[in-house]
Amino acid sequence: HQAIAAEPYRPHLVGWQQTQTRIGKGTGKLAPELRLKAQQQLKLAQYAVPVWIMPLAEVFRSFDIDSQFDVVIVDEASQVDIKGLLATYLGKKVVIVGDDEQVSPDAVGTDSEFARRLQHQYLSDIPNSHLYDGQTSLYDLTKQVARGQLCLREHFRCVPAIIGFSNQLSYQGQIKALREPASSHLLTHVVPYRVQGERSVGKTNVQEAQAIVHLVQA
Repeated sequence: HQAIAAEPYRPHLVGWQQTQTRIGKGTGKLAPELRLKAQQQLKLAQYAVPVWIMPLAEVFRSFDIDSQFDVVIVDEASQVDIKGLLATYLGKKVVIVGDDEQVSPDAVGTDSEFARRLQHQYLSDIPNSHLYDGQTSLYDLTKQVARGQLCLREHFRCVPAIIGFSNQLSYQGQIKALREPASSHLLTHVVPYRVQGERSVGKTNVQEAQAIVHLVQA
């Protein structure tokens, strides 16, 4: 049924695919012109495919601001910086999936003073405008305006012995590890190893660090 519905869009979809091939690494002289052509083709071919899955960088290159989707889902949003807001603009509804216990963007190479000037110039009427600096994740920005959150507690990826550490450290034991321990080929997931040593300066334990290095080398 979907193939029949997509048939009118076939020339544009194939044209987009072939134009993408022409663009290649995007270093040629015609790359900017070809990207514009690809956007035009994709705008006509968008409805040939019910679900588009692509990295954010490809979203920015492929869709113009007139493109519109019923739902935009941003996964791993806790590791996406402010640029992820551009993707949410494309959706009538937006679902943000993330985990604020994970590593957040660190804005490497960002000019903080330049960011502050932009905040003052363009975001003066936006609540918490100081957080729009590249170091606050899309997930955290969304928490300010989201109408509701749903916590997914069932965990299938890791065996209990591995996820158990994070479960107690960050999730107050609320995560339900559903993968069977016997499904892993590893016989031992956690190996206790006692090191004779103590912290010397602040949080530094030189003997422990050396022991870890030796274990990794071994």
